[in-house]
Amino acid sequence: NPQDVTGADDYGFDATESTSFWSAKPWGDAIGTHDPSGIASSATQADRDERAAAGAVAYQTLNPGVLGNDAQNLLAAAALIGSGSYLDVVSTTNTSDSGGSSFGDFGTWPDTASAPALKALTDAVRYDAALDASGSVDYLPTSDDTKYTAIARTSPDLKSKAVAVYNYQSSSQTITVHVDQAGIADGATADLLNGGAGPTISSGTFSVTLPAYGYAFFGVQESTCSTNLCGSVLAPHSMVDATAEGTTDWAHWGANSDPSSFDHKSTGGGKISNVSVIGASSPDWFCNSPYAARWSDGSPTASQVNDPCGIFVGGVGDGFSLTVPTTTTAQVFKVSVGVYQVTGTLTASLSDGSASTFTDSSLSSGGGSQSGTYTLTFKSSTAGAHLTVDYQVASGSGVVSIQVATLAPLVTPASGSLSGSAGAPASSVNLTSEGSSDWAHWGASGDASSFDHKASGDSQINNASATGSIDWFTGNPTTYSWSDGVP
Repeated sequence: NPQDVTGADDYGFDATESTSFWSAKPWGDAIGTHDPSGIASSATQADRDERAAAGAVAYQTLNPGVLGNDAQNLLAAAALIGSGSYLDVVSTTNTSDSGGSSFGDFGTWPDTASAPALKALTDAVRYDAALDASGSVDYLPTSDDTKYTAIARTSPDLKSKAVAVYNYQSSSQTITVHVDQAGIADGATADLLNGGAGPTISSGTFSVTLPAYGYAFFGVQESTCSTNLCGSVLAPHSMVDATAEGTTDWAHWGANSDPSSFDHKSTGGGKISNVSVIGASSPDWFCNSPYAARWSDGSPTASQVNDPCGIFVGGVGDGFSLTVPTTTTAQVFKVSVGVYQVTGTLTASLSDGSASTFTDSSLSSGGGSQSGTYTLTFKSSTAGAHLTVDYQVASGSGVVSIQVATLAPLVTPASGSLSGSAGAPASSVNLTSEGSSDWAHWGASGDASSFDHKASGDSQINNASATGSIDWFTGNPTTYSWSDGVP
């Protein structure tokens, strides 16, 4: 877990010298060129996604001497943390570049000016589940993806979401972020770094003004489906873990270069049907997808660690159709599809007619290919109904493809509450008795830097950070005592 800042080299991992001065190369290149458009498709980000799908975490090393600028270093740190990696800051105390290049002696980083900002970043990760390194990462469209980056983060338990925004330009910029296809609701946001309110999301977008090399993290609310059928589409993760995502069932087509291949969850009961072909085309296979699937509970193929295959058909009106049984409680169905030199249309409908048909033609490619993962939240009003999903060529001379689909129950975010009161303090307070989970005390023995806390409290109450100088005082009418503290 990310730790509180206690030194120049402790931000989630003990710092170790890196074999390269900038191992997180795509982010460094983006800052140097002011163009972040290649980050989402970089091998580094794909490797991070694959590790997360396997239940592991990734970490990236930042050597502040390469960028040599506080604002750029903080942007790099924020970009690495926001993209789902732990951050390892190379120790820079009285260090010169051992490679003998032009970096020179870059002293100690972070300094007193940048340390609070870096601590705010690590605190945000520590206390907001949406920024957990094992959670998902989805890149969102901005007003100019060659200048800015926006990322939607979702916690591993799917209960909380956040959006990170980055300005890779050397001047202040107003950035518009489109969240309408990311399952994020209109309404207020919360500033996770500075506290207080963030921008308001309206009609699926929000705007924020960031300084040169600036960044922001906002807590957001997941949109709720007010009808029996809702849908959205995002770029797929580079690795789809069918076993992890398809807790109810999953299906995969085209494994091992076989167009008739249909693998599915061995305990899924065949809830996701095999596809039927719409039109006169015969399906063919491909194995060069930019994303892959893995599973460990399949049939007839028991396991697969990295399968980039799928099946495709061509011809206007041709495509694939499948069905999923419904229940009267909400489920989530995801299907990863693609287009090559065509516009594809996805149509989803409920057999009991309890919701309007969902239709989307977002994926369109006049030249190369484009992939997307559709997420459908659905339920029926009557038992025994089913969901039908069709994906067809709407126009063009190329093909549409399908690779993997998953089915799981809808996880409903937990609700919380917060209330407070104020009153005159007691003349004496026993922190051990009152702080059964944790307690903290500052300024003991006339030491302004003193921070005592419960030995077994796991530092749930963190040390305070202050703006300006800190001093101590005595003569408080309330006295404090404890018997289970450190130091």
